[in-house]
Amino acid sequence: MIARLILLIMIISFCDIWLVVMSATYLNISGAFLLCVLSAIIGGYLFKREGLKVVKEFKNEISGGKLPGNKLADGVMIIVGGTLLMTPGFITDIIGFMLLIPISRKLIGPIVLKYAKNQIKVNISSQILKHTQNESEKEVEIIDVE
Repeated sequence: MIARLILLIMIISFCDIWLVVMSATYLNISGAFLLCVLSAIIGGYLFKREGLKVVKEFKNEISGGKLPGNKLADGVMIIVGGTLLMTPGFITDIIGFMLLIPISRKLIGPIVLKYAKNQIKVNISSQILKHTQNESEKEVEIIDVE
């Protein structure tokens, strides 16, 4: 899993660098740089606005006695989106903006929650299986009484 994630990050980084270099040939270096800085500034603003909004909604749900599962997923997506927008590159900016915009978060959120639930089930199941295997491997001392 970690190896796949590292490979994905490397591929996206390579494609981002390639796109920035290609855009610099069409726009010139200062245009490409300005585009990267502008997306970081807009992303920072969206990150702050959406983050504060989700924290407020999270607190309201907690005080109302509700489980804030969707708000937790929103918070994670906002943090990841803001982080992606702060890194230079166009692919990461597109993904970051998608994670910060509420409409796209509503579409992506259920997928993130389903994945997280499956990961939790897999981890719990593997821990239970490991525990039961350890219990069955314990040596049992049998005392024969006649």
